[in-house]
Amino acid sequence: MRTLLLAALLPAVAACAPALAQDPPATPPRQDGPLYVTLRGTYVGKQIGIAADGRMIEERRFTFPPPGAEDRLTVGWGPAGAARLRVVIEGCPEAWERDVAVAPFKSASLIFDGCEIEALHPE
Repeated sequence: MRTLLLAALLPAVAACAPALAQDPPATPPRQDGPLYVTLRGTYVGKQIGIAADGRMIEERRFTFPPPGAEDRLTVGWGPAGAARLRVVIEGCPEAWERDVAVAPFKSASLIFDGCEIEALHPE
């Protein structure tokens, strides 16, 4: 009789005991994807060269504003982080160079105002 009682209670007692060996918490998978930058502002009509992390990604005269008055360029592929962007604008005395936050499938913005550029986080 005691054996039957212990056999019946053993699973309930074991369920209440803390687990001795627990799996480590799962880390979220790394999400890679295209990294974009959107050009906005007064860049149309100028010869502009844009390099990302030392690699030229675009060098041309932006002649006509696209629908929505912006151009979106792919600066790379990978996880969220920062891309070192260097922008050379025709007629401007110095190149603009900064680390810009980028994220997969989102677009950081470069807002042109003459020779000045403001970088905004990905949206």
